[in-house]
Formats: sequence, structure tokens, C-alpha cells
Amino acid sequence: MKKNYFKGLALLLLSLSSIVFAQTAGTLTFTFTTPKHTTGNYVSDGRFVLAAWVETSAGVFVKTKMRYVGGNTDDHLPVWGTAAGCVDPTAVLGTTGCNITDATTGATLTSFLSKSFTWDGKNVSGTSNGTLVADGTYRVAVQETWGHSSNTATRYFTFTKGPSQDSQTPTSDNNFTGITLKWTPSSLATVDVNGAKSTNQIYPNPANNNFSIANNELVYEVILYDATGRFIKSLGKADKYNISDLKNGVYYVELKSEKTKLPLQKLIKN
Repeated sequence: MKKNYFKGLALLLLSLSSIVFAQTAGTLTFTFTTPKHTTGNYVSDGRFVLAAWVETSAGVFVKTKMRYVGGNTDDHLPVWGTAAGCVDPTAVLGTTGCNITDATTGATLTSFLSKSFTWDGKNVSGTSNGTLVADGTYRVAVQETWGHSSNTATRYFTFTKGPSQDSQTPTSDNNFTGITLKWTPSSLATVDVNGAKSTNQIYPNPANNNFSIANNELVYEVILYDATGRFIKSLGKADKYNISDLKNGVYYVELKSEKTKLPLQKLIKN
């Protein structure tokens, strides 16, 4: 009895650890526009400096994605400078040591067009792209300065990195407009809901509360998406898959196999 107890406990801890340290691959896309300001030291020629980066919800730096400054104006982005490990982010003559690995960089900006970047879900390791970070709550941070450090604005946009898509259109303000944020896990990136075709591997179809899969020995995991391609849940592997908790409608089923690439399946529940 004691042996079985410890075996069960070990399996439970292993299961919990796999949940806590899940690392879903995917892509974050972030877009925004910085409107021209009417006050500040640089108003006459419309110059401004800008940085955007990804950090944890607790403010731990993950990766710089965008940094536009003049030769000695890193000090005009003190919030980013502190996050990115600059030696002295408030130094008048510029800074050293700022982590800009994998970032788009350039000179002081003068245009107010839409800007965007993508994040691959990875951190940095020195001057190299790092490894996939754990799933959880992260945020995009953007700092703009249009008049030394006295005319500056920083905003944070929180999102969830994980197996589900997180799509947002945050509210605009006087400093940042046209904002869109979308985290898309890799499992959804290849889901083509318009081109998905049924090959009759799912039966019955339409289904009521359960469905099965022909040649189920090839499948080691079944993943369910809604009609828009949004991840719903993983059903693992079974002889019958229970969908009694789902509303009637169209769904898509991804069949994962180690032996062959299986097509996306359309499933109708009624």
C-alpha cells in the first residue's frame, strides 16, 4: 500500500510540474502608433526616442524588441534602460551594456507611422537568442520620450502566453494609438479553418456526446479547436472522446501522430 502511495504521489508531482513549467511555442504580434506631440523640447522638428520590450508580469526583463535613439540619448529612456540592464540609464552622455539582442534598432525617430514587432516567446542569453520561456502572464512595455526625460510616457499591456490565443485591442491614449496585441500559439498558426476537409476519420459525424477516430492506433493526442481556430482543449488519447460539454456547432480536430502527418478534421456537434 505504501509503495503504491508514493508511486501515486510521484506521478502527481510529475503531472503538476509539467503544468507549471509548460512552454508553449508561438508568436506575439504587437502594433501601435505614436501621435505627434504639441509640447516638449523636440516639438519644432517632431523628434522622439522609443523603446519596446517584453517582460514578466512582475517586471523581470525578457527581451528588447525595439529601440530607437540618437548617439547619446539612451538616457532619455530610463524605464527601458533599467529593465535592459544599462550601466547607467540616466547618464547624460549615454549608456553601455543595454541588452538589445534580437531588437530592431535605429536613430531618433521623426515619423509617426504605425510600428510593429513580433516576439518568438524566447528570452535572451547574452548576445544570442535564448530559450522558450514558461507559459504565464507577461506584458509588453513601451516607452516614448519627446522632450528629454521630462516629456516621456510608458505603458504596459498584459497578455497570457500559453496554449490559447490572446487577442486584444487596448484603448488608445494621447501617447499610443491603434494598438493591437495578439499571442498565437504555434498549434493554431497552421489551422486553416476555411480549407479544413473531413476525411471521414471521425465518426459519427455529426456527433452528439461522443465521437471516435478510425485507425486510432496512429494517434497519440487529440486537440480540439472552435470554428475560428481558437484552442479549446486537449482530449489526450481514448477509444471515445466526450464532447457533451460543448455547444452545438462546427469544431476542428487536430490528430497528432508520430508516424504520419494527419489532416485537420471538421467535426459537427448537434
